[in-house]
Amino acid sequence: IDLIEVLKAIEDDRDPQGREYKLWEVLLVSVLALLNNSKTYVDICTFAQTHLERLKAVFDLKWKRVPTA
Repeated sequence: IDLIEVLKAIEDDRDPQGREYKLWEVLLVSVLALLNNSKTYVDICTFAQTHLERLKAVFDLKWKRVPTA
C-alpha cells in the first residue's frame, strides 16, 4: 500500500477558503516527523522547518514556508 495514496484518499473537511496546503502533504510531513521521534506539535513544526528543502525536493512540495496553526 502506498502511504501517499492513502493520505490523498482522506477527505479534507477544512474550509476551502483556508486551504493553503494540501491535507495529504501536511499529514505526510506529520507522519515523517512522528517517525523521527517528534512528540508535540512544536516538534513536528521544527522537523518540517529543519527538513523543508529536502521535503520539497523529494515530495515535490510547493511550500514557501511550513504551515502553522
